[in-house]
Amino acid sequence: MTTDWYAHAIGRMERTAYVIAGIGLLVMLINAGWRSALGFLCGAVIAHFNFGLWKRITSSIGSDAPSDTKAVVLGLRYLLIAGAVFVIIKVLGVSVLAVVAGLLVPVAAVLVELARQLVRPHNEI
Repeated sequence: MTTDWYAHAIGRMERTAYVIAGIGLLVMLINAGWRSALGFLCGAVIAHFNFGLWKRITSSIGSDAPSDTKAVVLGLRYLLIAGAVFVIIKVLGVSVLAVVAGLLVPVAAVLVELARQLVRPHNEI
């Protein structure tokens, strides 16, 4: 039951993130222009891949992989994300806030799932 609940929750969070990213992209395009929309999209894509890496890391807890490797991957990932954000901002000339808003898409999806769980607990899937 717990594994099913977890898989359902992750699936809902991913679908919610896609919806939030689509709405955010449209809002950004209409209100701030195509450059900001592109920055938002780049941030959302980076955040999506980061969310996928977190899923892999959490599912590997308890496996035989050395914990030092996991720590290095965690550290390097944030350095790579910071480098990608820097390049996106400098090369594309987009707003920092647009990229940061895109990076926060999974956070919004998690908050939506949290609210859903408060209204309808997991035992009522």
